[in-house]
Amino acid sequence: MTVTTTTARFSYVGDGNAGPDTATGIKVLAATDVKVYWNKATSGSGTPVTVGDTSTAMSASGYLTLNTHYTVQNAGTGNDITITLIASGWTISSTLAYATSSDSLVVTREVPYTQPSNYQNNDTFDAETLEQSLDRSTMQIQQLSDVADRNIVFSSTLADSEFNSASVSGTDFGTARERASTVVASKTSRANKALRFDANGDIGVSTYDPDTYATTADTYRNDALDSRDTAEDYATRTAGTVRHFDGATNNTSDASPSAQSGVYSSKEWAVGTQSGNTDGSAKQWALGGGSFVSATAVSGSNYSAKEYAVGDSTATGGSAKAWATDSSSPDGSSDKSAKTYASEASSSADSASTSAATAQATSIAMAIALGG
Repeated sequence: MTVTTTTARFSYVGDGNAGPDTATGIKVLAATDVKVYWNKATSGSGTPVTVGDTSTAMSASGYLTLNTHYTVQNAGTGNDITITLIASGWTISSTLAYATSSDSLVVTREVPYTQPSNYQNNDTFDAETLEQSLDRSTMQIQQLSDVADRNIVFSSTLADSEFNSASVSGTDFGTARERASTVVASKTSRANKALRFDANGDIGVSTYDPDTYATTADTYRNDALDSRDTAEDYATRTAGTVRHFDGATNNTSDASPSAQSGVYSSKEWAVGTQSGNTDGSAKQWALGGGSFVSATAVSGSNYSAKEYAVGDSTATGGSAKAWATDSSSPDGSSDKSAKTYASEASSSADSASTSAATAQATSIAMAIALGG
């Protein structure tokens, strides 16, 4: 056979069937050179059996087992291989559950890094055996390339200043290759740390555990979210009492905040009409209770400033306007308004003046009559 492509891996999603599924471009010398990895979906996934115990399912993603979960076709033929799922390897309690479209399968070629062919001196030279050895070496090189492609590397186009040579321009790499690309921290020193670049651009490990700080940051983020939502309720909520938020998770607001009995927002105290707020808002105390009807009590038998100033309801005890100008009793009692008392006083004065004039005229007439 020949190796005319560089394809060393193939992935596909399940379709709820056993197969076969074509791994385009992959050629192998033996079925044992193939590895199949199952990426388990979070829900609705296929469930291969656990090797050695057909009553249980694999609990997490992992490598499947040749001739238990799948078989390989066309190995060693020079043709592209196909993978076929084995029914018994995917049957749990008589329920068939092949990999579904929520699952993915990754097929890789993993040829052992050995050279099994033994060429004898003066023996017949077999071209097929030699070609197979060359194919094997090519596949091993492709595997190494596949691994290298997934490593973190420095670009080969970065200028390297470590040579201090006039023929090397620029300082893109910026430091000696060993320091810039090699982690020298011991296992103990790098435990619970993260890779980082220092002030010189050299690779090393972090001072602190990033997971711990990330967890702390997540806690503070959720606390801040709870505080924000609670503050917003205290400022603007008018549909009921203020709620206390204390259950935010993963940057998602608390879905079931607890109501604060008898506690209302600033907006409610300013302009609200919440029926449960028996103390009344500033707007109600200024203009009136309920829907701001002046003659409606704000709390108990107490009315708004407007009602006490210009209202006409006797239930309030009479407004300032009523006590000043009403022609009848402002509060429904025998007391009268200032205007009424003034009018009555004026009438009394007029009557007294008329009576005095009449008395004076009578006195003069009697004096004349008596010859006084």
